[in-house]
Amino acid sequence: SEYEWERVVNDCYLNKDKNACQTLIDNGGMQSVEECTKDNCGIVGVVYHTAGYHRESIPYFERAIALGDNRAYNSLGFAYYNLNDYFNAKKYYEIGCNKVGNMQAESCYNLGVMYFNGKGVRQDYHKASELWKKACDMKDANACNNLGFLYENGQGVKQNRSIAKQYYGKACDLGEQLGCNNYKILNNQGVQ
Repeated sequence: SEYEWERVVNDCYLNKDKNACQTLIDNGGMQSVEECTKDNCGIVGVVYHTAGYHRESIPYFERAIALGDNRAYNSLGFAYYNLNDYFNAKKYYEIGCNKVGNMQAESCYNLGVMYFNGKGVRQDYHKASELWKKACDMKDANACNNLGFLYENGQGVKQNRSIAKQYYGKACDLGEQLGCNNYKILNNQGVQ
């Protein structure tokens, strides 16, 4: 039924359910790269990516970008990251993070993760802090929480538990439970 199909699409795209995405692919509901449009190329790419077909998702994200969908830079970076192609992951995260007028918090966040972990780049906590600050300013809850962690532990920034608490609070306000938990811990320790 139409309702059932809609549920599968939502489970795949919104809930990142790998099995639902595989169902969409198996039933031939995916447009070819040549047929997709600015509005749906990225979506089809996400379906393939979520189902675990990272390499197959790349042409869809590339086409989405060519058609003007700047959100696809982060998705393309993520696909390359999952293929352990850190050079291209970094390249597309950087483009997405620095896109004038359409900066992407997710791209800045993911690039920060690469620098924090030293994946494909020299490990650099200070660079991670700069990228997470940029993403946090764009209301990325995970970036705010991670920035709090850096301040709490003095990694890449001067240790300051009060600033850490502020970032944890912002993460919490943006819906990140881990930020709420971290805020509560510092609050219980009397950090102002």
